[in-house]
Amino acid sequence: MALLVSALLAMVLPAAGTASAALSVTCSGSNAEARRPAENGGVAIALVLGAPAAGAPPLAATPPASAPKDTNEPTGTVVLGFLRNYEVVKLYIRNPEVHQAILVLLFGFLVWIFFRKANPTPLLDRQQTEQLKGLAIFLIVFGHLWVHVSQNRPLLALSEDGVTIFLLLSGFGLAVSSGNRCPNAKTFVTRRLMRVMLPYWCATVVVIALDAVILGRILPSTDLALTLIGINVSGPTRALDYARWFVTFILLWYVIFYLAMLLKDKAGLDPLILLFSCGLMFFLFDHYSVYGFAYQEFAFPVGCALARYRDEIRSRFERARGRWVLFAVALLASGVLYKALMPVLYPALWPMLFFRFSFHATSIAIAAGLIIILGRFGALGQSSRTLALLGVLSYEIFLMHGPLLIKYNPVFGLLPVALLPLSFMLLLGILLILSAGIHRVLVAYDRPR
Repeated sequence: MALLVSALLAMVLPAAGTASAALSVTCSGSNAEARRPAENGGVAIALVLGAPAAGAPPLAATPPASAPKDTNEPTGTVVLGFLRNYEVVKLYIRNPEVHQAILVLLFGFLVWIFFRKANPTPLLDRQQTEQLKGLAIFLIVFGHLWVHVSQNRPLLALSEDGVTIFLLLSGFGLAVSSGNRCPNAKTFVTRRLMRVMLPYWCATVVVIALDAVILGRILPSTDLALTLIGINVSGPTRALDYARWFVTFILLWYVIFYLAMLLKDKAGLDPLILLFSCGLMFFLFDHYSVYGFAYQEFAFPVGCALARYRDEIRSRFERARGRWVLFAVALLASGVLYKALMPVLYPALWPMLFFRFSFHATSIAIAAGLIIILGRFGALGQSSRTLALLGVLSYEIFLMHGPLLIKYNPVFGLLPVALLPLSFMLLLGILLILSAGIHRVLVAYDRPR
């Protein structure tokens, strides 16, 4: 629903899209980089979430200064045969709002056609969280198409909302599985290694090998060592897939969560106090010191709080489902509208700090709306196999979508740009097949012998 509203807004509010050129607000939910105001006092401040990482070795080509003569001809740098690279030369897409609307409708059709009747489930049941992950990964890949591949962009990308859902569900799942006690250290570390680091290492080895063979990029030894332990703070490491900042950030949250639970057991300190305090610290640190350090610093603590009050929220939801659905629709509509109008409102009304905070808060509100909507479907015994499949494979898709979408795109150079929706769905299918293979191997490896 949020995607559909955004697509419609993008088509009927071209003026806001033009205004965004002055402010240049582009949202992706990966490497966040906020540029300070110009020294002449202008308000052309850019908040670019998901911009190409600084330090990425340049390709031979240079970006076009204007649209190509034949706008239906695929652009990008040919790196090997039919593989296209979009790190430097971007894909020019005429009428991106139209393509966005078609893609949203296509995905919505796939979600709807594979809806099935099942047993009713309570709010934030595992079945629902899997579907939320599926929706989140679609939002991320869909948004990165506009942020990292396209030369011109629609009004909204919404991939930052996918990142918000991932972080929120990470906190929620960890808090639910841990219960009220500090988890065993050995078990906690082992599970994180198997579920997070093992797929991450597999993806890292593949991308490093492809970079060396196809692009001639050799990762410095220090960066190689750091990225293998999950620390991705330099330009070369972030340029491996333009999304691994998330792994670094989530690993940091895991450490903080364990310490918070340990302090609860040892000193009786409420874990939420430490979690939200760290979220605030990260937010201020990112704003005032290291731009691009992280993104959605409050989503993980919000997920942990949601786990604590899950039963109470479920009880309230069951008593007044209709009103909750209306509330969810209001959250989604107002959230998308607010993001659409941000480029117009921000320069005249609010300072940058409040702007960023409200942006993050709006993403959490949109995530809450989607949770309620899927909760309502779950209560009716309805679930989408499309979202469930994407949810099961969401982490593997996340790890592989950057290289396949941005650096070694096997599809976009084969079809005219006019068929972008078809090209994107084909790429998503390739990601699904590849991720399913990786997932199967890892599940077999993790199976008790």
